Amino acid sequence: MLRIFTAISLTALSCSGDKALTVYNSAPAATITNPIDGQEFEAGTEVSLSGIVSDSGTRSEELSVTWGSDQDGVLTDASEVDIDGLTLFSTASLTAGTSHTISLRVVDTGGKSAT
Repeated sequence: MLRIFTAISLTALSCSGDKALTVYNSAPAATITNPIDGQEFEAGTEVSLSGIVSDSGTRSEELSVTWGSDQDGVLTDASEVDIDGLTLFSTASLTAGTSHTISLRVVDTGGKSAT
């Protein structure tokens, strides 16, 4: 009579029902595409600003954007973002006679931001 014994390790078959993991919110990204650096405009001229924003965890149209100037402060915080991440804003009210550094700030639904 032939007998075959199979040894089973119970520790190999048992698994913990709980696993630890970490989910994190990465910061979004913002790039100004217009105007180009160093471009000059006459006072009162409409200046068109455009940028691309994105985030790995938030749909583009749910991102909040703020356009700003180092001279004039917040230009708008009501600029919308389309499905491709494009955001547009135009203004003719930048303070004349000075150079402006324009900023584009984006905030995702988790509160992370980038400029």
